[in-house]
Amino acid sequence: MTGAEMERAIEFLLQSQANFEGRLTAFDERLSAFDTRLERMQQQLEETHRQLGETNQQLQSFADTQAQLIETVTLYIEAQDRTHAELRAAQLRTAEALRLLAVA
Repeated sequence: MTGAEMERAIEFLLQSQANFEGRLTAFDERLSAFDTRLERMQQQLEETHRQLGETNQQLQSFADTQAQLIETVTLYIEAQDRTHAELRAAQLRTAEALRLLAVA
């Protein structure tokens, strides 16, 4: 190998090394950007998980309140039904008493 060939070979190796280092630096930058995005996604996932927990607590509270409301309305309807039955019985007794008074 002549001196000129040796110089070209060394120059080729140096250029190849420089190209490799450039690609490696670009890869490191992309990897760093990916890590940053991955950290942000992890934070967002943790925040979403926290919010989901809060939402579940609120839904449970709403369900408990709704169950209490249904129970209260059911008791009210039952009391109203009893009151109507008692009023109807009183009306019948009054009507019978008035009929007896009219006959007498």
